[in-house]
Amino acid sequence: MKKITLIILLVIMLLVLTGCQTAREKETNKPVDTEATTVTELEEKNEVKNEPNYTEIKVSTPKDLLENIKPYTRFILTETMYNLSSIPSPITNEWVETDDWFIGNEYTIHDVDHIEIVAEKAPTTLVVSSGHVNVLNFKKCHDIKLSGLTLGHEVEKGTCFGGVLHLEDCQNITVDDCHLYGCGTYGIIANDTSHVTVTNSEIYDCTEGILELHSCNDFSFEDSSFHNNQEYSGFVLENCHRFTLKNCDVYENLCKEYTSLFSTYSCSDIILEHCTFKDNTYPAFGDKEAYTMTNCTVEDENFDEPVYYDVEPDFEGN
Repeated sequence: MKKITLIILLVIMLLVLTGCQTAREKETNKPVDTEATTVTELEEKNEVKNEPNYTEIKVSTPKDLLENIKPYTRFILTETMYNLSSIPSPITNEWVETDDWFIGNEYTIHDVDHIEIVAEKAPTTLVVSSGHVNVLNFKKCHDIKLSGLTLGHEVEKGTCFGGVLHLEDCQNITVDDCHLYGCGTYGIIANDTSHVTVTNSEIYDCTEGILELHSCNDFSFEDSSFHNNQEYSGFVLENCHRFTLKNCDVYENLCKEYTSLFSTYSCSDIILEHCTFKDNTYPAFGDKEAYTMTNCTVEDENFDEPVYYDVEPDFEGN
């Protein structure tokens, strides 16, 4: 009788131990409650991406725009015309430098990041009344976006010494649906700048060329047009790498004697893809060893002429 009782107790203990082990296994294998997962845990797993948190400001005057420049700000331009030369007094903002050229102030936005300047509705135009200054300047800035803007000089054509958009030591610049026009010398002038993306935009009526880049990398133009620019050069690239035109139209530009449509010096990875070149005038298209052309249409008179090798200019101004 004692043996039977002992056996029964052993069996009961065995069943209890087996039940506990099964319960622990079920708890261990229980599905993770994703809704209960903390934000910190998700961020550690890179499952949450924090987007920049912008302060949005609506501005109706050019002074309001420049006085409020600061990081992480989105400016909505509510008016159709902003003349930067009409600002009655110097800007006191630490992020904006004022240069007095005696014939008009030039304003440079500097050392700032995450700025967006966006038109509330088209057309919205930013101009200057002096041909000696650039229209819009950025220096040592990154993560800048311009959208829906028209930029140019409000002066007699042929009297400009300044460009339209000037970038100095900048990174991650986006230009979308913008129109850069002359008489600015060049639509874009950039130095030591990288990762610039231009889409759905145009450069036209500039009086010295289309753009001028020095020591710049990763410039991309897509679905954009370049037309009616003259008269000394087209695309001027010096020590530039990874420059791309894709789905772009280049037409009715004039490059005079001793220059090419693509004047390249110490450059690499210049890609022309799905572009149309039509009715441009130049001594030669450019150095064929400097660029790669894929699925492009060229209807320029001198395209089949022998390659013209540019004489490298003295960029020190001598």
